[in-house]
Amino acid sequence: ERLGKRVIKGPKLELTSQFRVLGGDRYMSFIKDFLGYNGSTPCYTIDNHYDFRVFDSAQEMHDLICEKDMEERCARATALHKSIDDVSGMCRVVAGYCYEWNQEKGGSSGQFRDGKNFDIVLDEGQYRAKWNLRCDKLPADYSWLNDPLSVREVGCIHTCQGLDLNYCGVIIGKDMYY
Repeated sequence: ERLGKRVIKGPKLELTSQFRVLGGDRYMSFIKDFLGYNGSTPCYTIDNHYDFRVFDSAQEMHDLICEKDMEERCARATALHKSIDDVSGMCRVVAGYCYEWNQEKGGSSGQFRDGKNFDIVLDEGQYRAKWNLRCDKLPADYSWLNDPLSVREVGCIHTCQGLDLNYCGVIIGKDMYY
């Protein structure tokens, strides 16, 4: 008001959704049904503008996220007139903190010293991944989402809130069951 801007107060302002998800309220309702919060049978209606899939293989899901990330990187690099190496496709895989962090870290590349220890191992060892931010030293302005190399890592569902991802693969782990 002090700056001469219109401020809406009271009953005229109603927050109807707190999720910035392209799938909108129908998707959010499906998720609540799926998790048993609404007491309804889960049913997702296919929507051509929202890509929702369920995978039996974490590796297959992560590979698709990497493909989507590369497609988005190519598009962004062209639009921004930058090298593909300098942009992120903003597609990532996330999971809840039901997987332990392996304490043996590598150098600044963030790779494990022995190349064998991974934080998340699924599908009888066919899928192996490490948590993000596994590096010994990171610059203060480091962003996991903006780092093109971090697409093979797994981020936390809690710390990615508020980030605008183009595609997000979610590992539903041992902390949830259906």
